[in-house]
Amino acid sequence: MMEEVDQVTLYSYKVQSTITSRMATTMIQSKVVNNSPQPQNVVFDVQIPKGAFISNFSMTVDGKTFRSSIKEKTVGRALYAQARAKGKTAGMVRSSALDMENFRTEVNVLPGAKVQFELHYQEVKWRKLGSYEHRIYLQPGRLAKHLEVDVRVIEPQGLRFLHVPNTFEGHFDGVPVISKGQQKAHVSFKPTVAQQRICPSCRETAVDGELVVLYDVKREEKAGELEAFNGYFVHFFAPDNLDPIPKNILFVIDVSGSMWGVKMKQKIYDIASSFLSFRTSPTLGELKLSKIQKNVKENIQDNISLFSLGMGFDVDFDFLKRLSNENHGIAQRIYGNQDTSSQLKANTQLVLETLAQMDDLQDFLSKDKHADPDFTRKLWAYLTINQLLAERSLAPTAAAKRRITRSILQMSLDHHIVTPLTSLVIENEAGDERMLADAPPQDPSCCSGALYYGSKVVPDSTPSWANPSPTPVISMLAQGSQVLESTPPPHVMRVENDPHFIIYLPKSQKNICFNIDSEPGKILNLVSDPESGQFMQEPKIHIFNERPGKDPEKPEASMEVKGQKLIITRGLQKDYRTDLVFGTDVTCWFVHNSGKGFIDGHYKDYFVPQLYSFLKRP
Repeated sequence: MMEEVDQVTLYSYKVQSTITSRMATTMIQSKVVNNSPQPQNVVFDVQIPKGAFISNFSMTVDGKTFRSSIKEKTVGRALYAQARAKGKTAGMVRSSALDMENFRTEVNVLPGAKVQFELHYQEVKWRKLGSYEHRIYLQPGRLAKHLEVDVRVIEPQGLRFLHVPNTFEGHFDGVPVISKGQQKAHVSFKPTVAQQRICPSCRETAVDGELVVLYDVKREEKAGELEAFNGYFVHFFAPDNLDPIPKNILFVIDVSGSMWGVKMKQKIYDIASSFLSFRTSPTLGELKLSKIQKNVKENIQDNISLFSLGMGFDVDFDFLKRLSNENHGIAQRIYGNQDTSSQLKANTQLVLETLAQMDDLQDFLSKDKHADPDFTRKLWAYLTINQLLAERSLAPTAAAKRRITRSILQMSLDHHIVTPLTSLVIENEAGDERMLADAPPQDPSCCSGALYYGSKVVPDSTPSWANPSPTPVISMLAQGSQVLESTPPPHVMRVENDPHFIIYLPKSQKNICFNIDSEPGKILNLVSDPESGQFMQEPKIHIFNERPGKDPEKPEASMEVKGQKLIITRGLQKDYRTDLVFGTDVTCWFVHNSGKGFIDGHYKDYFVPQLYSFLKRP
């Protein structure tokens, strides 16, 4: 999307997508020119499907070209830090939402200058509810002189059907042109400027939504389809005419404090069937996630598939994924918004299948200039990396996790794709001006804050050619200790997560972190309690008996504080004082049970009715 900026013309907006045997490669390109006598900020903001791997990004600003390379994450951040020290960097944001990710960067364009953005990503098409679905998010943000979308589907197995549903509220009836053969299809969407207008006299564009292509393939051979090409092979298998497998479905609902309020009302209303209530948030009973995971595995005994739905933004989704992956299921996230009902229905109907047939591809693909000759290699890499990521989350030992991590990293570098272990480094030809894009943050576990993006506020521009990413703010507490809270950057509309705190104790030189598992909308004042003083006086602590935890990356220890003995866990939090874009990982000891034993009294004692209610009125 090109955000609204006065006197900036969107000259071209082009999307090209090719699907070869269910492997989709997509390119999004936009070209703009600044017709204003003043410099203008131009934002490239596109949505890509969640789970897609970015393979390339390039940008040309007034004749200066920036190209991308894939680096191991620490190497990429080191290169970025070198350029940042010289004032030659800009931030790039990738954030997660419902079923897509946002990729965004911003540049400062001089008068008369032109800028071109080009992003490439790839994804595998999974068969859901009897068809393959390819979604392209079209949000140019303004009228484009030239707007064209081309989707080519090449399936050696043969096309059973192909359909383009109307997703623009009838505005573009008849505009998509579909050409379909036995094994190939082409969907062309090229509205004129007049057709793009939301009304005949309007300057706004009606192109704001998704272009969706639905299709399925023919399947005749019961053994499936084996495709071999360029040294790789893939076997698609989807048996037809099978009766539905009998299922006993039990809905298990978390009724812990983090679920009460809107989330519980939505869940009960949307499911409206018998369910069993239990607590998943490790604040009562068994606290260790590894022990909970072990208990679930022992009780299921491979007899049940465990499918998890994580409700809201404050769920420990990484833990749910580990539970489901280990027990033959999948985990899906349900975002707490007005779309909750449709999300629940979609996830309960979801059936993931793979497909098949036997054919020789060499001759077929060589005759089609649009076919991707590397589709088998890309398909193999995509599936293998995703499988390794799942295995990594279930690794029983630190050594096994390191071994799997090395394999994922090497494959990511070899196949030039951005994964959770790599970064996309974009730099000019001289190599002295850089941008950096990581994969979206992983789902929060015990100690990591989560920020959610809302309305945009344009940040200050530094340096001249690009603006940095919005910077989270660190709140400070003087007089002996500091309370650091992950605060949303300028364009954050709300934070729907449990508050996460770090307390730095100068005398002990320790960071102590904890979460407050409260209800949405509650306001806490932990800084200026008139009776206890809270952290205005540093508490004396003694940490001892450090030992390996159930999670190899999270050791445990005992802590004596205020006459109590607590079990604490090593964790990480972000400190944005030293790195304004990505933050610095701060090692801290995590106190469970909403800081119980570390803070004075119960956290509910610190509820205040209003944000500034602690201020004395004259």
